[in-house]
Amino acid sequence: MGRREGFPLYEKKYCGDTLKRQVHDLDREDKGPEGCRIDEILASGRARPFIPDALEQAHNEGFADCPKCIGETRRPALRQSFDGAGGSLPSRGGT
Repeated sequence: MGRREGFPLYEKKYCGDTLKRQVHDLDREDKGPEGCRIDEILASGRARPFIPDALEQAHNEGFADCPKCIGETRRPALRQSFDGAGGSLPSRGGT
């Protein structure tokens, strides 16, 4: 089926599944019975585009590649800081 024309994707190449936290390449969508299931993602309201429409943006937002349409199973490291400077958690003391 390829890229979708209407809301929420509007011809974007990449579609995020907010439940599974996976990004799909709509130009390479696996349409088999165990494929990407983009229509199901759209119907359930879990689809979201990325701005800009780039795989790097999806990774920056913590989405993993769909192994069926992108072919990699890498999950980007979450960029998280607990003290605002990238440090570690404060100790509990008394150990």
